[in-house]
Amino acid sequence: MAGSPNYGGFIYDGDGSATPESGPNGSAVAEKVFEDFFERQNFVTLPTAFGECYHSARDNITNLNNQALDEMSDSFAHSVLTFAQTTSSVNGTEKGSIIPTSNFEYKGSNLQE
Repeated sequence: MAGSPNYGGFIYDGDGSATPESGPNGSAVAEKVFEDFFERQNFVTLPTAFGECYHSARDNITNLNNQALDEMSDSFAHSVLTFAQTTSSVNGTEKGSIIPTSNFEYKGSNLQE
């Protein structure tokens, strides 16, 4: 769904605000990380994730939306960076910030050929 032709900011309901049950420990924080990121990026969030190709034989690499893939991969990278800085928020202590505090500055690749 990250590169779906009918993409939107689909966020699973971790806190149980839109479904009868909440997710496991840390799910509410994970939901909030994505909600806040999408809001800062002015992405539209939608309540459902189904389209005509969803989980069908046509749901493959030939029907990618490159803009969707770009935007959604940014949200994935943001969430990984956020949770890489602390495990407390997903361990149930809720002490972790949903905003990364790192001042990481990319200085290019250090890979040797």
